[in-house]
Amino acid sequence: MLCSACGKQVDDRSPFCSSCGAPVARVASRSKNPIVIIIVAVVAVFGILIIGGIALALVTPNLGKARMSAEEMSAIHNVRTICAAQVQYYLLYNRYATSLSELGPSSDGKPGPSFADLIPADLAAGAKGGYTYRERESGQIWNNRTQDFFLR
Repeated sequence: MLCSACGKQVDDRSPFCSSCGAPVARVASRSKNPIVIIIVAVVAVFGILIIGGIALALVTPNLGKARMSAEEMSAIHNVRTICAAQVQYYLLYNRYATSLSELGPSSDGKPGPSFADLIPADLAAGAKGGYTYRERESGQIWNNRTQDFFLR
């Protein structure tokens, strides 16, 4: 190694130059061993994968619960829509609709007692969002009409 002040040769173990007495600036030598670099990289990748796996394991159940909750809220909204449509149908035609198709839209676009256009076509068909909706007679009388909604 050379002295930075005078340029003369300095012993590698000496902290000062033997010629001029200047302190020797030591440069830390870097490891040029590729095995060490590869091992560090592999350990870092595995560390990241383990942390990601733990995070995924913690988050995944919550995503399933959130999705189920959203689907259930959508089904509840659809049942409320059907109930509100039945009230509107009763006010318009002085009777309750006997099927969901009576609450749905008509093919010619003109509403009437057969197709009142109060609910969307997919809900009037009886299926929406993975749920099946149907109206049927139950035997319980309410305003001279027996009616129930069933959700499957």
